Amino acid sequence: MVVKWIFEDASVPETYTFAVNPVQNDFSLQKSLIQQKTLAPDGQTILFEGRDEPRKFSFDGTLLEADQHDKFVEWFEKRRQIKVTDDLGAETLIYITNYTTQRGWRQSHPNRRTYTVDAVVVQE
Repeated sequence: MVVKWIFEDASVPETYTFAVNPVQNDFSLQKSLIQQKTLAPDGQTILFEGRDEPRKFSFDGTLLEADQHDKFVEWFEKRRQIKVTDDLGAETLIYITNYTTQRGWRQSHPNRRTYTVDAVVVQE
């Protein structure tokens, strides 16, 4: 039995079950650093570390039908946090920042597209 990924918008409530599960990319962590040079003759560099940048979350996959693409655009345009549940049952609250597609026409699926979704993790 294949367990599908699910988007959930608790404010409506509304869900979307993926037709084809995507591939989750490795997450990304980034530190927030500011560097300044001193006025001393040896010009030492001083680093200041702030709070870490929010964790990034991305996944990519395939859409076979035009209505699937339309649904992804609809979820991108929600402009609020979305809970995504993956095939392993892990729930992550995300805010989608980017949705990119590339057409990949096939005889059996003339509206086929590959896509990438980038998001910021709000809560794990």
